[in-house]
Amino acid sequence: MREGGNLLWGVNEGPTQKVDPFARLRKSPLFKDSQKFYEPGWTTKDIVADPKFVRLADNPGKPSDLRLSPGSPAIDAGQVIQAKWPDPLREADEREPDIGAVPLGTKAWGVGIDGRISVFGGPQ
Repeated sequence: MREGGNLLWGVNEGPTQKVDPFARLRKSPLFKDSQKFYEPGWTTKDIVADPKFVRLADNPGKPSDLRLSPGSPAIDAGQVIQAKWPDPLREADEREPDIGAVPLGTKAWGVGIDGRISVFGGPQ
């Protein structure tokens, strides 16, 4: 199991915490136990930040584009996946993996007949 490389953020509040939300966990016996399975320990690659999406619609009825914008804290902040595990986007992300489903600079996948509609709404 690989844990970590998560970006935590709220649509309404955003990253408002001024303290490390994982500090208490990292002082606990549970965290020490996690280091037996994953040397750095759980949550060590997790961050709290605005992901800086291309477009996050303020109206739920409008499409959002959840690809990452340049300068996003999610870029190169993900968890490296073992080479033997399948990762269809491994070659699309030349550096460290990004956090999220679509690495920076890759095209969002299409849905519908022949993939003509972007998963984020509108034509491809």
